Amino acid sequence: MIDPLEPRRLLSGNVAVKISDGHVRFIGDAGSNTLVITYSRPEHQLIVAGRSGTTVDGKSSRVYAARDSIAVSLGAGDDVVTLQRFSGGFNVGVDLGDGNDAVYFKRSNLLAADFFGDTGNDTLVMLDSTVDGNIRFAGGVGADTLWLKNASVRGSVKMAGGAGLDRVFADRVSIGRDFVFEDLNGRSALDLNTLSVRGRTIVQTGNSIDRLTITDSTFAHDAKVILRGGDDRVTVRGSVFNTPSPFNPGTGNNRVDRELMLSWNFADGKQGWDGGFANFSPSKVNPEDDGVSQFEFVNGIAPLPTELGLNQTGYGFSAKNLSDDLFAFLTRPVTAADGIIGGQSYDITFGIRFASNTPAGLIGAGGPPAEAVRLGVGGVAQRPKTYLDEHGDIVINLNKRGVDMSDAGDIQNGEVFGPEDSLINSEKTKYKLVGRTKTHDNPVRSHKTGRLWLIFATKSGFEGRTTLDYASISVRMTPSTSEKD
Repeated sequence: MIDPLEPRRLLSGNVAVKISDGHVRFIGDAGSNTLVITYSRPEHQLIVAGRSGTTVDGKSSRVYAARDSIAVSLGAGDDVVTLQRFSGGFNVGVDLGDGNDAVYFKRSNLLAADFFGDTGNDTLVMLDSTVDGNIRFAGGVGADTLWLKNASVRGSVKMAGGAGLDRVFADRVSIGRDFVFEDLNGRSALDLNTLSVRGRTIVQTGNSIDRLTITDSTFAHDAKVILRGGDDRVTVRGSVFNTPSPFNPGTGNNRVDRELMLSWNFADGKQGWDGGFANFSPSKVNPEDDGVSQFEFVNGIAPLPTELGLNQTGYGFSAKNLSDDLFAFLTRPVTAADGIIGGQSYDITFGIRFASNTPAGLIGAGGPPAEAVRLGVGGVAQRPKTYLDEHGDIVINLNKRGVDMSDAGDIQNGEVFGPEDSLINSEKTKYKLVGRTKTHDNPVRSHKTGRLWLIFATKSGFEGRTTLDYASISVRMTPSTSEKD
């Protein structure tokens, strides 16, 4: 993000000052005024300096006692005011008046700040500062800009734009309550980078061409973005929304290029995930058995191993691999309500955390208990289903050889045992929380209705029992320009 540049203009005029009970009011004239106001906390004083020919009560600089609030009325002209090093809970109000005006806050702590523009291109910049209360900015007619960088606002930030191109730039900003931007009368451009909003987020624009870019940001409460008419463009990367589908692009030739960040912690239950098993032949193992119980299938929500110390549930899987190819899977749909766009291809990165007590290096029937059990991740447009094929096998409607699924590693817990430990000794092996991250090798195109199915699984070559407990799953789904084969 490009930093704002302060204008370098030849300014003139006089600023009058009125003081009443700790309240200081600066009144500009019809000229172009520029002021630098610095707060000196030990003396509770304002050091006010005119620049580029501007005088303060007829002199180049003045010092005033101040404790409570500051009001600045700039009047006509292209005015510039810099306020810096404020602390102690000042309320600041600025009436920008007509003209192309700019207000800069630097390294300050304020109680609250209100800004009111008029005709002209007005700019408010806040750098390395905090506000205990709210910021309000009414831009008026003209191309107005709100620029916040390295700022913390414990209250709300609200900007109302007018006619003209109105812009908001936020870089490394936290807002404790609401973020509201409304501009129904002109064009709008918002660039939000590493923004954290704990309250509601409301963005409303009019019928012009609008641009919204959101990067690495978090919106903890309800979010609503309404762009109305015009050919609008929304780009979202690395951001998390509490609201499943906050964007309404309105009419026009619009494009919403949104990367989805979704996560599920099985401490909160299944949350739409469903599990099952495939690649086994019930009748071929023991025809006299019921065909299923011999595999000792277990899947569902259960407490994580106590030795992890997490005191929460996970999604547990356990089974005997009697077929030498057992496939144990979890799957879940993501839909338009989650932000999926119909017919869009996505590059999908999975993050999986699971409990494993299986070290590397062991010897087992059919293959090592850790290395021969492979994790796979993927996605498909149609629901994964198991069925009985013509050979009497329970199979699943997936291409597991690199198209619908991608290999994400084995299930080892980070420990390495020697060949002499061919049988797992429960006193030696300990459960550990293991993480795996994998981007699916192929982009996945959603169904035209805005739906696709996420899937992750284990495919086992170890002819014995495998037990895994999944703690959480996360996905990053980035719109792809590639097409699925």
